[in-house]
Amino acid sequence: MDCPKCGYAMTDFDVECPRCKRLGEQASAMSSAAEAAPTAARPATPKQPHGGPPSTPASTRYVGVRHDLAWMAGAFPLTMLVVQLALGSPRGLAGWAIVFTILGANVLLLVIDKRAITALGVDTSSLDPLLIPVYLFRRAPRTNGSHGPAYLWCILYCIVAIIEAVPDATPTNTRQHADTPPEHAQAPRQETIQNQAGFTWLEITENWHYTNSMIRPADGWRDVLVAVTVINSSSSQDTISVNPLDFFAEVDNASYRYDFNAERLIPDNAPRLPCVTLAPGGEAAGVMGFRVPAGGSIQMRWTPQMGSQFQIRSEQVR
Repeated sequence: MDCPKCGYAMTDFDVECPRCKRLGEQASAMSSAAEAAPTAARPATPKQPHGGPPSTPASTRYVGVRHDLAWMAGAFPLTMLVVQLALGSPRGLAGWAIVFTILGANVLLLVIDKRAITALGVDTSSLDPLLIPVYLFRRAPRTNGSHGPAYLWCILYCIVAIIEAVPDATPTNTRQHADTPPEHAQAPRQETIQNQAGFTWLEITENWHYTNSMIRPADGWRDVLVAVTVINSSSSQDTISVNPLDFFAEVDNASYRYDFNAERLIPDNAPRLPCVTLAPGGEAAGVMGFRVPAGGSIQMRWTPQMGSQFQIRSEQVR
């Protein structure tokens, strides 16, 4: 006969429909698995410690931590090094004031850094900004940072300490010499000027004859010719240059340079003073013309170029 539920053809030996029995067993097994799945997949909830903040996962512990202030604090001894080079390692109260000011600014940077990383959930209970190198060393593993700032601070501070100690290595005899009272100190020895040069000069004044092509001096002025002989001493060690433009005629404290209009009064057979360089023992002679105020006597002055190491002497020939 056929099953009244599914129409399966049953035999005379079937007590119940095999198909309906199999379908019922499958439905019962699926229902049992669905009820057991949520209970088995539910993760265990970690127990939180009583009275403490929830733990932060390791993957998010260092998110947002910056290391700029740590590197600035590590390089801060450079400020002290710059002050040493600029001020020459000041001593006494001034030196200590500079040291404490720079160290105080260094500690202030670490205080700001500690507050910043504390706000991000980093454990800073063992970080003390007053112990600068210790702070930098302990900070590195807590923030997944580098020990570079700590090593940098130690190296730079050692350099600063070495520079501070160098002036103290001055020999004892040198310091005693520096502390010698002025009355016992030897006077500085002045170097004697070994380069000597001189010139003689002769004033020539006449009633000059001016041609139409010559420019006469204005009223109150006169032309004068000067015969000059220049000698570089044989005891000199350097050469000296001679140039007519380096000679001046002085009248009533006023100086007048070589004049080209007065030069035309020099006779053709008279030599003009040349531009020449005199070796030790050398000599040069010639005539120059000057236009000066009338009525006053003249004095000659020679200011040679590159002659600062020479002692210059002059003599008037009458």
